Amino acid sequence: MTKKQILLSLTTLPLVLNAEVTLDTIEVNAQKHSDEVYQKEGYMKDAPMQKQLTAKQALEIAGTNGDPIKALKSFAGIVSTNNDDASELYVHGSKPRETRFTINHLPIGYLFHLGGLHSVIAPEMTGQIDAYLGGFDVTYGA
Repeated sequence: MTKKQILLSLTTLPLVLNAEVTLDTIEVNAQKHSDEVYQKEGYMKDAPMQKQLTAKQALEIAGTNGDPIKALKSFAGIVSTNNDDASELYVHGSKPRETRFTINHLPIGYLFHLGGLHSVIAPEMTGQIDAYLGGFDVTYGA
């Protein structure tokens, strides 16, 4: 049996600091974001990769089982994974972590409970579903 020795070498590095750097002030101005643009007639109709459904229309789609959010699974370009570990939606070639779900423009983490039987949004609380399946603008991030 041989013994192994561990040697630690400590080295001191002399550092010389230069004088401080002063940067110019940058002023950023913005206008308040308005949701009116999303409520204009034709906003969703003009974009072929965007779909809009009312909750009533969503419930008429086969397989929703009283959950209007499940209507998303019927759109072309959306594939769902329903297994014991997770229920995620793959949208138009993206990964699930690259897809954002929002309620009134506020992000939510997951759209479905474990296994995908029910969505995290109560059917009574769903008024309209807007699905952006590709070609979305910079409003929704990079």
